[in-house]
Amino acid sequence: MVFDKKFSSTVISFIRSNPDESNWGAFIAEAIKYTFLRSNSDFLDELETEYQSNPLLVSLIYNAINQNSQNWQKNLLKSFGEYIDKYYPTINFLNPIGNWRRGNNRQLKAIVSWFYKQIHSPENLDCEGCENVMIPSFLKTGRYCCFNENCEFHLIPIYDNHCHSCLEDVSSKYDAECGNCSWIICGKCGKCADPRYETCKSQIRVEPKINLKQIREHTFDSVPSFNSKLIENIYNYAINSFQVIHKSNIEDINCGRGKDVITSESQLNNYLAMYLPMHVSKLYQIFTDSNFNDFKEVNTTVIDWGCGQGIGTISLLEYLHSKEIYLPIKRIILIEPSKIAINKANEYIMESGYPNMDKIEMIFINKDINDISTIDFEHVMTNCINIFSNILDVESIDIALLSNNYSKIMSQNILNFCVCPYYSNAISNIDAFINGIEDREIKMLSSINSLFTIKQHDLYMKKLRGMRRTQYSKSFSTN
Repeated sequence: MVFDKKFSSTVISFIRSNPDESNWGAFIAEAIKYTFLRSNSDFLDELETEYQSNPLLVSLIYNAINQNSQNWQKNLLKSFGEYIDKYYPTINFLNPIGNWRRGNNRQLKAIVSWFYKQIHSPENLDCEGCENVMIPSFLKTGRYCCFNENCEFHLIPIYDNHCHSCLEDVSSKYDAECGNCSWIICGKCGKCADPRYETCKSQIRVEPKINLKQIREHTFDSVPSFNSKLIENIYNYAINSFQVIHKSNIEDINCGRGKDVITSESQLNNYLAMYLPMHVSKLYQIFTDSNFNDFKEVNTTVIDWGCGQGIGTISLLEYLHSKEIYLPIKRIILIEPSKIAINKANEYIMESGYPNMDKIEMIFINKDINDISTIDFEHVMTNCINIFSNILDVESIDIALLSNNYSKIMSQNILNFCVCPYYSNAISNIDAFINGIEDREIKMLSSINSLFTIKQHDLYMKKLRGMRRTQYSKSFSTN
């Protein structure tokens, strides 16, 4: 290291040069070494005057030099939130991410942790009030908060991690906090402080302040287990093929938090590695609450709307097979805009252990749901099972149009499964879809709004552990 005696002037010149964001990381990694500048009042005053010109860059530099200023931690929270709100998922200043992994600065470590959380478990950063991506709170290590001013969870620091002892998820949203050590008390094993860092001799239980009453009233310790060698093989292959691409555009890695139209083999595998157990578990819960007797004696059509890689259909077939429920399925219709995904769905479905798979007619509608109309179907559908798995909450879906098309396409003996995560947009979209169906007798069959635990491979820790997930699911029939 070449010591720069005039580094304070170098900093101001750097800010005023309006540097390319790709140069921020290397410069801030250098700035971390000049911690003595925290006592240079003239320099700090000058930094403050530069704040308006580039709020995020100035906040990052200030916190790199002085990580103990609460006022500048708040400035970093504000500027980081505004940047993410404007540019996410493209975040050029973190490219390359390697420049930000240096040193032991709390604020910068929080940003790096946030980056990798978005890659390996993006659903853990979805705000349960509005599903905006949460950002580091910066005021307390390991806490994240929603920056949306209109959200009920706005700026509430939320801690989501795993128990040091049993590896189950712990969260300040659902679990009590220890008033003695301030660690979260695991809901499964009851332990709080990680003994590697702290010892707690007298646990004091403080209940969470966040109001998630609706979810907590319907809590499952675990979901109905599924016994499917096919699903297990698909999942293991996806995990082994998971690709971490070190780019600042997180969407390249996490498939747009699961909502992008997939265009590559790596995205196929990444999507399943991140989301398959969660999707299958939610579907199995709603299937378990269902009665398929009306379809045992009639030729049945399965329609998978926004099917992706066919996980909805595969889950249905494998569930029915495991329960020895054999329906005379005549055809399966897959609706999906991604050609590579719909082809993979066909491949996986044909590998299902369901009887007479080779005699089931496969129909592919390679379209966006908003482009679907009556001409895509040969006739009005009867004896049909519709699967809407994690599609109705996608912002681009025109729910009113979908309800209208449903009313025209569907006729008698229609069973519907609508499955989504639990958050405001998903709830309102599912309800709006059902309420928008006209000229049909609607019978509600099941409704689940729950917090549940699944066993899933942690892609960051590279091991299996218990993770909490939420769902808002409804099944109903129409005639």
